[in-house]
Order: sequence, then structure tokens, then C-alpha cells
Amino acid sequence: MERIQYLDGIRAFALLLVIFFHQNISYFHAGFLGVDFFFVLSGYLIANQIIGKQANNSYSFLDFIGRRLRRTIPAFFVLILFCSFFFYFVLTPSQSFSFGKSLLTSTFALNNFTFWSERGYYDLEGSYKPLLHTWSLSVEIQLYVLFGFLAYFFSFNSLKGTIILLIFLVASLFLSEWMSKIHNLTSFYMMPTRAWEMLFGALLSNADKKIITIKKGDIFHMVMKVLSYLGICLVVYSLVIFDEDSRHPGFITILPLLGIGLMIISIQFSPLIKKFLELKILVSIGLISFSLYLYHYPIQLLANYFIKDNLTIKYLFIYSLLPLISIISYFYIENIFRDHLLIKNKVFLFVILIAAFLIFIIGISAISTKGWLYRYPENIQRVAEYFISPKDTVPIGFDKAILKKFHPKSDRKIILIGDSYAKDIYNAIHFSLLSSKLDVSTFKINKECGNLYLSKSFEEFIPKDRVERCKFLGWYDNEELKERILESDEIWLANSWYDWTANLLPQSIYNLRRDFNKKILVFGPKNFGNITEDLIMNSASNSRYEIKNKINPEVALLNRKMKKLIPKESYIDTLELICNNDFECNIFLAESKLISHDGSHLTLDGARFLGDRLYDGIIPH
Repeated sequence: MERIQYLDGIRAFALLLVIFFHQNISYFHAGFLGVDFFFVLSGYLIANQIIGKQANNSYSFLDFIGRRLRRTIPAFFVLILFCSFFFYFVLTPSQSFSFGKSLLTSTFALNNFTFWSERGYYDLEGSYKPLLHTWSLSVEIQLYVLFGFLAYFFSFNSLKGTIILLIFLVASLFLSEWMSKIHNLTSFYMMPTRAWEMLFGALLSNADKKIITIKKGDIFHMVMKVLSYLGICLVVYSLVIFDEDSRHPGFITILPLLGIGLMIISIQFSPLIKKFLELKILVSIGLISFSLYLYHYPIQLLANYFIKDNLTIKYLFIYSLLPLISIISYFYIENIFRDHLLIKNKVFLFVILIAAFLIFIIGISAISTKGWLYRYPENIQRVAEYFISPKDTVPIGFDKAILKKFHPKSDRKIILIGDSYAKDIYNAIHFSLLSSKLDVSTFKINKECGNLYLSKSFEEFIPKDRVERCKFLGWYDNEELKERILESDEIWLANSWYDWTANLLPQSIYNLRRDFNKKILVFGPKNFGNITEDLIMNSASNSRYEIKNKINPEVALLNRKMKKLIPKESYIDTLELICNNDFECNIFLAESKLISHDGSHLTLDGARFLGDRLYDGIIPH
């Protein structure tokens, strides 16, 4: 297929959006839409290739997948090896451990699942995840397989094919809208909720084929020129109104994708815009856009690590190194491996399998050594372990106990309701002597949803983009939860409380007592100041017990407010239990045992300490 230069210009535009977004440059807060534009462009170009092959009866699923893998995998694997070498000397143990997990899933084009399970894409500041941006490549490869199978069974350019593609598109679009309401991170990272964007590109290819057959007069050219300007307006408008709080992807994403779609099919009829997009600099960027995309984020992270203060030097470093590496990658990796005559299929397969095996071994080594922990002295290794995937261990018990039935012979049945702070309380029970005294069933209510039992609605206080998710998860209207409450002896509430939830808690407690006649305990907020892996690893081992952090004043004020609002017999001052005050706190226990890994949640040692304090008389047993 002959290269279309103005599409390279559009590709360059999409790439620059993503790069500037990752660099937190002003006015590019919606630069993440560049990834969506890439999906549409890929769908358009891939469908063009498939339609061409189907037209002369030469389409082969294996040939299609092989060509797509030759286009992406070699450069991707070289990037991974590049990151493995340089970030070995940069990443902390927890970051290395996470990096190891992303290496394992990258070899199977599944690293979107790794980043989905960890944290949000928008939380980029200080996030040393060199392969974070490659989640979209994994989704794209997964979509290659989907497209390949669909093309095997029907012609993309036929009426039947168009209808089937449209059905898949609509289903994926509605799924993305629904999922964005109840769990935006899933909608963002997963192939089924992104498929509609590439399918839209495929349908654009169909439309383009129909446009070619139309007899073109002055009116036609005028209409297409208007559509090209309309497309630009929709894209610019979207870049203004979108931000990281937008419910994206979903129905709202139709706006920018319709804009980029109109640009793709109509700019060829708008000489001025076409000429601009075919500027040599834009076409050159578009030509090496894949390698630029692969390397821009890791190089930025390296610049952030080595050049912390001088922005001028940092940008000089990025914008001199990035084009150089990308040009080398394009000419000596991408082009070479795409050449079937130069690299035969058997050679290609052998080289890729060797590279995949090497990457897999590096990933296994990072995980099995807990983030290459051997790089550090023993006294640092001990505290560094607290930060290695704490989320993998802390919630397990709470999650397994959700709405668990009580043992009929239990002396003291507790229903524990709340968010991740309630998971800390569960661990405090589970890892202390309280485990032999209490039978605990749990139920999750996220902090933004409000852990409240009220007859009147409080949706006005919930963030608009979280209301549907809260409705999906439910509150106290869950019948099985009501059953557990009736069976329990006590109701324990633990959340990362907001000021508005604190104001409504007295009425909620009154309603719970009125309807269920149970003893109620509310666990107050907690905070241990700023705790980071770098800070803890750089602390002197012989003086760790003396390290004290200032407690967040807002949390302290909220704690005092709740002590006044809630009856004394129903309130547990968590800060007082752990810190003995609400203005500063020792962050280490004896023997260098860390209380919290993030300043808010407890480590397992911190949970044991809290459990012991509870057992020692704060709660009768």
C-alpha cells in the first residue's frame, strides 16, 4: 500500500499530543486523546490492507498477523531490553518488582492487565514505570488478532461485513460507556472497551472506498472541504474540554474520534490543510512515530531521574536523544525486520523467541529477587521489602471475608464495613490475638460513595463521575449485608472519612441503632505524614525508631471533629492508639518495623501493632 503523507502528518500530530501530555506541558491536558487517534488510524490502515488482500483473494490470517508482528514486536522487544539495562541502575526495589511483572506480561502482549491492576494512567508524576505507555501497544496487538479472525470469516468491504463491524462497534461503545461509569480504569485499559475505536477506523476505510466511486463535482469538493474543517474544530474543541476526569472512553469520546475521522477521509480535498500536514517535518515525525512513541516515555523518566531541576537541560537531553534513538530504531530495527527477503520467517521467529525468552528471564529475576534487592545492604533490604507490592498482600483477607457467613458458635460476631482503611482493621484483627476472639465478616463501601445508612439521598456530595459506580457497588440496601448485620453482635465502620461524611455520621449511627439494635464502633481517620521508599531506604538504621513525621493537619482536625460528633463509647481514635497524639507519629516500631508504606495505610507490622493495642484493653474481649 502506497504511503499517504497527510496521514503521517496526522500521526505526527497524535504523537506530539501524547508526548506533551506526558511532559505535563500546559494546554495539553487532553493529550492522552492522541492514543485514541492512533487506534482510529490503525483501524483505517489495517482495514485498507485487509480489503486489498480480500479483493484479490490473497488474504491469509497467518500472513496478516505475521506482518503486524514484524511491524511492532522487534522494536518493542529492543525497547524492553533498553529499559532493562538502563533502569536496572535507576529503579528502586518496588519499582523494579513492578517492572519485572510488566516484563512478563509484555512478552505475551498483556501488560495492559499489569498496569490496570496497579494504578491509573493519569497518575504519572513520580511514577517510574518505564513501560506504562506500552499498554496501548498490547491492546493494539490484541485487536490485530480480533481483526484477523473477523477478516477470515467475511469481507470487510461487503454489506454483511460492514453490518458485522458496526454491530461489534456499537457493542464495544456501549460497553465502554457502561464500564466508564462503574470502573473507569477497566474501561481505559481493556481491549473490549477500546475495540470500537479501531473498528471506527475500519468503517472509515469502507466509507473512503465508497467516496472514491462518487462522481466528484464542485459541490462535492465544497462539502468535503467543510467536513475537513469541521473535523479540525471537533478535535480542537475536544482537546479543550477533555481532562483526566472526563468519562473516557465512552459516548463523549465519539466527539474527538468523529473529528479525526472526518480529517482522515476529507483532508485530501482541502489543499491548504493537506499541504500543512505534508510538511517535511511532520511527515518525518510520522514516519518514525512508532519508535518515537516507544522511547519518549522511558527517556523522559531517565531525564527526570538524572536532571531534576534544570528544565532547559532536561528538554535538551530529551529532544536530542529521543530523535536519535528513534531514527536508529526505525532504520535498523523496524525496516530490517519488516523486510521478508532480508529476514526470513524462520529467522524472524527464532530471533523473537530468543528475545522473548531473555525478557521473560529478566522479568523472573526481578520478581524472584524482590526487585533485585541484592543491590542493597542488608539493613536497607529489610525496610525496602515493605514497599514491594504491598497491595498484593494487604487486602486479601478482607476481600475473602466479604459477606462471609458467621460460625454459629462464635462468641463475638463483627460486621466490618468500609474501604481500604477497613482492610487495615481486618488485618489488625487477623494478625493479632483478636483473631481468636472475633468472627469477622466484611463489606466494601468506597470512601467517595459514603459509608452511610441514611433514608435521604446524599448523591450531591459524591463526585459526578463516581455516582454510577457507587450505585453499582451498593450501600446498605444489599439484602445479604442486612442479613449479616442482623446476625452480628457489633457493626464496625472504618473509612477514609471526608468532612461531609463526618457531618452525616451521627444520623447514620442513629439509624443503624434504631433499625438493628447493635453496638457500633467508628474507627477514626489516620495519617502518618509523608512516607516514601526513597526516604525510608535513606534513613539511618540505628536511628529509625526516632524518626517522627508530622501528621497531616487536615486529618488531625477531622479526627477532633469526629470525636465531638460521635459518642465516646462508639469512637475509636486510631491516631491516638498508634501515635499517642494527633500531631506527630513515629513511623518505625522496634527492630526497624515500619508502620505504613504510604503514610495512610498500615503495613502488616503496623496492623499487628494496632491489633495488639486494641487487644490490650481499648476494646473489651
